[in-house]
Amino acid sequence: MIFIKIKTLFVAKVNLTQQLLLELQSNLPTSSGAQRKVWANYIVKNKISLKKLFPLLCTDQKVANRFSWLLGDMRWLNKPGHKNNVNLC
Repeated sequence: MIFIKIKTLFVAKVNLTQQLLLELQSNLPTSSGAQRKVWANYIVKNKISLKKLFPLLCTDQKVANRFSWLLGDMRWLNKPGHKNNVNLC
């Protein structure tokens, strides 16, 4: 029973990451700083692995640039001692 629960949580997290990846890919090019901060908070709070989001760096230039800005926003949220400090990789 525990294995099924763990597997279900893993699948839910994978789906969550895929949905976020698709959302970022389509919305980053026209995103504002405020929207990127919302995404940054979401990524840090939900401990989403950046490895899963790295394909955004290999897309068109506007998406890649805005994703790098998003990474900068996450840097401020992921300082040592911060309550949501996580290993993002």
